[in-house]
Amino acid sequence: MPRRGSVRCGRLFWRQWRCRCSRWPSTVYSIVQANREPEVWLSAPDVVRVAAAENAWFYVQPRLVSAAQNDRVAVISGLRLEVAAPDGEPPVVFTWDEQGTWQYDTVSRGLTWIYLADSAPLVVGPSSPQLPICLFLGPPGWDWQAGTYDVTIVAERGQGTDALRTQFTVSLPAETVDLITSQPRTWVEVRTEGNGVIGS
Repeated sequence: MPRRGSVRCGRLFWRQWRCRCSRWPSTVYSIVQANREPEVWLSAPDVVRVAAAENAWFYVQPRLVSAAQNDRVAVISGLRLEVAAPDGEPPVVFTWDEQGTWQYDTVSRGLTWIYLADSAPLVVGPSSPQLPICLFLGPPGWDWQAGTYDVTIVAERGQGTDALRTQFTVSLPAETVDLITSQPRTWVEVRTEGNGVIGS
C-alpha cells in the first residue's frame, strides 16, 4: 500500500503538469501571432485632384494601414496607378513622382502644393500607418478627356509577395477638362466613387 506522502506528491505532480499543458495552446498561439506576416489594408481616397502640364498629373492619397497583432512591419516598395480612360483603350500606368502636402493660402483662399520628398519605400506598422499625398505622372502624349475613369492603385511589396490593389472611379466633365488643359498646372478637385478596401 503506497504511503500518503507518495500519493500527495503524485497528485501535486499531475496538477502542475495539467497546469503547464493548459498554457501550451496560448503559448503556441502567441508564437504564431508574433511571427505572422503583417496584414496591410489599402484603401482609396474620397477626393483626388487632376491637372496637366508636360504630362497628365494625378494627385492621389492612398491609405495604408496595418491590422497586425504584432510589432512586425511591412515595406511598400512602390506605388503606381493603372488608369483606364473613357475611350476604351487599355489602361495606362501613372508613375509615382513625388510626395507633398496641401497648404492653405490665406491670400488666394486656395490650396498650394508643397513638395516634401521624392517617391520612396513606405514602412507600414501597427503604430505607423502611411497616408502619403502622391503626385503621379501620366505617360508622354496621354491627355485627359471627358468621361469616367477606372483607376487602380497598386502597392508593390517586393519579390514573392502579391501587390495590394484597390479601385475607384472618377468622372471628369467637359468643362473640367477644358480648364486643366487650357491652364497648365491648374488643379481641379474631384470626388471619387466605388472606393474599396483591400487587405492581405
